[in-house]
Amino acid sequence: MQLNGISIEQVTEFKYLGVILDEQLKFESQAEYSASKARRALNRICCLIDGRKGISVKLCIELYKCLVRPHLEYAVPAWATTTEMGLKLLEKVQGECLRRIMGAKLHSSTDSLNVIANVLPVRLRIQELCTRDYMRVLQKPADGKIRTLLSTAVAIRNKFTPMSYIKYLAHDFERSLGNMEIEKEDKVTTDVILDDIAVQLLPLAQDLGNRNNRTQEQKVEGKLRVDSFVEQNRGSSVMVFSDGSM
Repeated sequence: MQLNGISIEQVTEFKYLGVILDEQLKFESQAEYSASKARRALNRICCLIDGRKGISVKLCIELYKCLVRPHLEYAVPAWATTTEMGLKLLEKVQGECLRRIMGAKLHSSTDSLNVIANVLPVRLRIQELCTRDYMRVLQKPADGKIRTLLSTAVAIRNKFTPMSYIKYLAHDFERSLGNMEIEKEDKVTTDVILDDIAVQLLPLAQDLGNRNNRTQEQKVEGKLRVDSFVEQNRGSSVMVFSDGSM
């Protein structure tokens, strides 16, 4: 296949923004990739346990939530339609991680470990993350592209698309809203940021050109303005922005 005379390589999988897309959108390769990254991250944490002589189990569980689990659920709303095999692999990895962290036996129930460690089962965690993303989408403008994509998303031949699956998992949440509406996002402006604090926006040298073409008279004028500002605000807390830095 060619486009504008340039040959396009044909592939069965392609990684885009950290997510492996396959031809049939089964996302099994993505599940395997996430599982391998989580296992590697867990190995680093287990080095700190040192046969139960190192950090506590409680701290290990917090490290798992902060450093390991994010690998399992990276961008998961986009690939939550993975197959049952992919879901079971994620559940298996979480079980392995909790067993190693807590020193449990190999035959210990994963469900029991989830309860003891206060960690959501993988499927419930995916549902939670998809519902959160659904709520974020509802906060977008009604005529925005992502809202339009959500409202028009449908299952194709009894197979969910990623966006339609998010809508499906968030169905109970949407039903619980009843007649309530989610407050829409507002565009944040400088006036909004400074509204609740006693700060004045004073562009001291905005009309004096930039540092490359500023004349000597403009440099003198700028120094006078700065000196005057310093004297007026001496002893006060001041936030100054200059060329994007603070």
